[in-house]
Amino acid sequence: MLKSPLEKVERILKTRGNAGKICSSPLQTATVELMGVVDTYWPDAHFDANKMAKLSTAAYEIAGIEGLRVPFDIGIEAEAFGCEVKIGRADIPPSIMNPAFAEFEELHIPRSIQEKGRIPTLLRAIRVLKEKYGDILPIYPMIIGPISLLGFLVGIEKTLYTLSTEPDALKGALDQVTQFNIDLANTTVEEGNGFLCIADPVASGDLVAAEHFAEHILPHYQRIRQRVHGLIILHICGNTNPLLPQLPDTGFEAFSFQGPEVEVKDAKKVLGGKMALVGNLPNETLLRFRSPRAVMNGSIKALEDGVDILAPACGFHPLTPLQNMKAMVRAVEKFA
Repeated sequence: MLKSPLEKVERILKTRGNAGKICSSPLQTATVELMGVVDTYWPDAHFDANKMAKLSTAAYEIAGIEGLRVPFDIGIEAEAFGCEVKIGRADIPPSIMNPAFAEFEELHIPRSIQEKGRIPTLLRAIRVLKEKYGDILPIYPMIIGPISLLGFLVGIEKTLYTLSTEPDALKGALDQVTQFNIDLANTTVEEGNGFLCIADPVASGDLVAAEHFAEHILPHYQRIRQRVHGLIILHICGNTNPLLPQLPDTGFEAFSFQGPEVEVKDAKKVLGGKMALVGNLPNETLLRFRSPRAVMNGSIKALEDGVDILAPACGFHPLTPLQNMKAMVRAVEKFA
């Protein structure tokens, strides 16, 4: 019998689903209400490893979400490359203001990049989490995926336009970014306990045509899977229905997706037995604004339809009520 959440998630990912259910979020878990309970707030928690770890554990210790996610934003890598970042406030995460490079040909990996910006803080926070909960809970370090990071570094509109009109012009820059992904992924997996989340919002089917995804993004995922030693959850926002048939070819163990844009039943039809399903509760229209009863009902439906790891679609909004987070946990207990 599996005793710990870590063992449960490991089995779900290794078997590609159909190995029990759990409420465990590989996406953003910090909320203003949790910040108040543990007296640890953004933006301070973005810069202090102990505070980052303390706020990450609050989702488990206070709400019962059985997993630990760091960091809380998707700008750490871009900031280390030299992008300007607006730091946000308690209810708003950091955001990238300006790219670091004007042209794809200018892109290069800064020397000793894992020692720059907030990357060392992230790595220290992972070590703190591992010391406290490494034998019990899955630790989900998150890295930003290749096409999204390239978009942050050179400009999202420019990256998407070039992908659709002159994709070969991206090859050198994407190759560099992917190698950086691989190096940082292996570092975070080694510091943690064997899990990794790759978030690649710019790869959304709302932004990228399926044929461009297949030819110019999928090979980079395959390269990451071949060279990163860990169990990997891929998260892509928005309508990814056109991309679902290609996702098993990534080799990743699980796919995290957004509802209601992608229905669990539809994802299950395509990915069942090939990838574990993570998600897909809408973070705004359900988790933030509806009642605990509505969250409970939505959670039960997602579990019945085939989700393996119940989680928010794109991370918890910072203003998500604590009672709604607890309703997700109760739903899994009730379902079991």
